[in-house]
This record gives sequence, structure tokens and C-alpha cells, in this order.
Amino acid sequence: MKRTYVWITLALLAGSSLSFAETIRLKSGKVLEGKIIEKTPDRIKIDVNGEIMSVGFSFLSAESLSVVEKYQTTEPQLKARPLRKPVPAHPNAVFIIGQDIQSIGDYLLHFQHFEGINDAHYPDGMMAYTAINDPRGLSESVDHGAGVNFVDGLIQAYPEYNIIQIGLYMRHMLKEVTSGGLDGNIFKIGDWIKNSGKDVYLRIGYEFDNPENGYDPQEYIKAYQYIVDKFRALGISNVHFVWHTIAWTDPNWPPFDPMKWYPGDEYVDWIGISFFDCDRDAEREAVAELARTKNKPLMIAESSPFNRYSNEEKLRWMQIFFEYVDKHNVKFLSYINVNWDQLPLFESQKWGDARLQNSSVLMGAWLKEIEKYRQKNP
Repeated sequence: MKRTYVWITLALLAGSSLSFAETIRLKSGKVLEGKIIEKTPDRIKIDVNGEIMSVGFSFLSAESLSVVEKYQTTEPQLKARPLRKPVPAHPNAVFIIGQDIQSIGDYLLHFQHFEGINDAHYPDGMMAYTAINDPRGLSESVDHGAGVNFVDGLIQAYPEYNIIQIGLYMRHMLKEVTSGGLDGNIFKIGDWIKNSGKDVYLRIGYEFDNPENGYDPQEYIKAYQYIVDKFRALGISNVHFVWHTIAWTDPNWPPFDPMKWYPGDEYVDWIGISFFDCDRDAEREAVAELARTKNKPLMIAESSPFNRYSNEEKLRWMQIFFEYVDKHNVKFLSYINVNWDQLPLFESQKWGDARLQNSSVLMGAWLKEIEKYRQKNP
């Protein structure tokens, strides 16, 4: 594998191309002018001066919806060639890549071009998202504005990966969970996990202490425990329950106190954090100490350089990121390898472009750090 590269393609098959441009207006007021190259049941892909943008129908104006109606719909299909022999397990230094089929596929395709690639550089698995009221992202393609989620498609495309990390969205649904109103979906998700044949790390109500999610602490604890109890009653042995704090605070937020949402030691297998803004570390340090106190392994459940646009800024973020990993014996890294500014859900927030494969400098630095991470945690 040192010199011969195995190409992987994980993409939605394109529909008919256009020979003329369309003007597409989003509900936000943004205007896109280009060729529509694909239409699926819930989105279009449009070529804007050589840049391919994927836009969900829910973000299109009524006028633009009528414009795209004339294009033939093609059902999304995944195609892939085998990646390689099974990737060696790294139980004390797990690295996975996310967060949608396009970003995962692009990473796995392009990073293999870098000279010196070896077993230590390959991810151990993939991350994705689903919702307690809409678990379609597990067994079918769905896009809510942050890229296409389709975990079964990823497993089919990359069967050699045994680790799947899943964020379970539960905003505004805690009471419905504990009342039994979503038991059907809980059983559906549990059954999917049980039959996936994979090691699944489930982040129940991820970033529970982000005020934007509005999770009442007591309601969250009850919902978290309810789901864990249901899964245990189903005899699901291949799931790890992750309690995921945002590990960050804003000056306008209440004081940082994640323990208000803590469901109990017997319900938590891993403690997870988000790692986006590298300029604040007090909350991350506090969670690392909490993990030590609770004797729980620490996971970076989501990470990406936030609002970093130059290579210099991204390299600084990477340095701080891996210093934290090394200092606190982090055993599980999850990197979100996307262009945030192209995702309708994030395009107005200016998160930046976190794709490593677009820069040999960034990818080279990342792979060097990943190899060091593996060597320190055999």
C-alpha cells in the first residue's frame, strides 16, 4: 500500500447534466447561478462556476422549487470499490472521520495520495447522525442541511470498518421519549445497532448543555436513562453510551456545570466533548478532570477548526488539539472533515473549510500527529 493507491468512490450517482444555467434562490435570500447536475428526492446538486454545491429542497424558495421540478429525479445510489485489507484496531487510540457520506468518501479517497501513508494513518471508523423521531439516516439517505447521512450505505461501501459513532438528536423530544411515545423508534434504532455487526458509540442527546438545545437537566437525565434501559432490556451488547458535553461556554450562558445533566456512573461508558474553538480551554480542562474523577475514558466526540480560514490558523488549532489529546490521554478522536460554509445549515455562521485533503500542508501535519498518537497509545 506504500506506492500503489486503491481508489475509493463514495458518491451519489449524477443525473442528467444541463447545457444551460439556472438561477436558484434560497430562503435565506442567497442566489446561486449554475448548472443543476443532479436531483434526488430531497435535494439538488448545482455546479456554480466549477464548485459543486448540494442544497436540500427545504432551503429552496417556492419559485426555485418550481424551477427544479422539470428535472428528472435520480434515486441516490452508493458505489464503492474495496478500500483495503481490514484496518488494524487501535483500542487505546481510536480515530474516526465524519460526518456525512460525501465528506467521508472524499477524505478516504484523497488522503491516500499522500506519500508515506501507512496503517497507522487510516481511520478506525466513521461518524454519522440520526434523530430519535426520525431514524432514517441509519437505513436510508436523508439530509437535513448538514450533508447526507446514510449509515447502511457507508457500511456497505466500507465493510472493513468496525466502529460507528452516532450522534442521537433529541431536541424538543425528551418528554415524548419518557412518555413512551417514541418507543417504536427506540426499538428500531436498537434493532439496527444490534444487527449492524459494528461497535457502535451512541451519543445520546449530544451537547446536552448547549443552551440552544434547551435540554432541561432532569428531563434529559430521565430520557437518557430511559433509552439505555430499553437497549439493555433488548440485550444489545455492541453499544457504548457516550455522555457528550459541549465543554465550552459563552459569556452570555449560565455557568458551566455539566454535572446537572449527569445520568449516573452506571449509565455512562464514555465522557465526550466538543473541540471547535481552541481559544477557550477552561471547560475542556474541567471535563478532563471530571473524566479522571469518574474513571471514564475521554472522547473528543466532535472536532473541527472553528472560524479558521488560513493554514496558519488551522495548524495552530491542530497543535492545541493534539496537546490536549496528549495531556489528557484521550482515547477516541472524531474529526469532522467538511466545508462548513457549503452546508445550508451552517453557511451563514462562517465556520470555515475543515477539509484536510485540500492542503498537503494540513494533511501532512495531521497524519504526522495521528501517527504519534498511535505510537504513544499502543
